[in-house]
Amino acid sequence: MEEKVLRSCSKLGISFKCTSGATKKYVFGDTVDELIDNLVKLKDGKFIISFIDAFPNLKNEQLKKLDKGIIACQKPRQISSYAVKRKELSNTQDVEDALMSLCSKSSTYLPIVDFASTVVGANISKLEDFIIKSSDTTSIVAFAREVAGANIERLQEALLMCDISPLSLLDFLQIVPNADPYKFKESIICSDNLFTVIRFFSEFPNVVTAAEIDELQEKVIASQSAEYIYQFATKVRNANIDKLRCAINSLNRPDKDSDLYFYFEYFWAKYGKHKKLHFFSKKK
Repeated sequence: MEEKVLRSCSKLGISFKCTSGATKKYVFGDTVDELIDNLVKLKDGKFIISFIDAFPNLKNEQLKKLDKGIIACQKPRQISSYAVKRKELSNTQDVEDALMSLCSKSSTYLPIVDFASTVVGANISKLEDFIIKSSDTTSIVAFAREVAGANIERLQEALLMCDISPLSLLDFLQIVPNADPYKFKESIICSDNLFTVIRFFSEFPNVVTAAEIDELQEKVIASQSAEYIYQFATKVRNANIDKLRCAINSLNRPDKDSDLYFYFEYFWAKYGKHKKLHFFSKKK
């Protein structure tokens, strides 16, 4: 056996008997088949993953043994890591079914995303159903983003049935290609978080109407927040700057050490051309 194999595997405490007699902590056998048998008995996915790194040209029967061995490890993350490295499995369906069962028991769903996005022959429709039934919003978003062939329409509908924040829905729209902002519009613009609503209006201007812009502007003005007013004025198309100027002009001047002071400064620097800049006059 080549010495480089011994070195590459010893990082995880794995070593193999060499013809020179040099050994490390573990000795699994003298032949590849014997090593595989002993690795499978060990039921530790770390060693199996290290083994396939060291032996890239295994026979089909040997790979089948390793596929069964990784299932026996009963650890979802190790199974998905192994599958990602292999890409083409000998027993794809068996590994897939085992992974779903273990993920369901442990409520750990991201390994399914890794498997679906990488493994040749993975049953995307079945894995997508599993992810949707999990109601795990992080995994639903990751599945939509990472898996080629994912049904974005179904995943969007699933998200709306989950307990998910408007901000997370907005993040979904930003990171998932072909996501439909109309699907999430109502859930987002009804949010009490004005920052989230302003971002939605800014990033999807063609989705909102003039009446909705006016309604949001009234909410922003009613908040009496210089920060909200500044964000709305600078980010939302067709904002009524004159009305916002009057609104911010009516607010009490914040202390110079306050964070809000700078929003007054920014607003008047950009929009205060024809108005009094009394916020920066020194107190007498």
